[in-house]
Amino acid sequence: MWHEMGWSGLWSMWYILVIGVIMVVYAVTRLTAGSQIRRQIPKAHERALDVVKRRYANGEINREHFERMKKALQ
Repeated sequence: MWHEMGWSGLWSMWYILVIGVIMVVYAVTRLTAGSQIRRQIPKAHERALDVVKRRYANGEINREHFERMKKALQ
């Protein structure tokens, strides 16, 4: 069977395999990138004060900024 296809058939099979692998890798990276973006967006039911507390705990804002935002929200 393979001997009838010759070298051109062998190379075309390799091209198909490489393109298939590239498509699978692309699909997996797109799916995982989308899920990471969704994790960064706060949930709709999450209260604003909870967001401020989480940002302070993660070190994104300093204590002064935290206190000002907390006072503004209460």
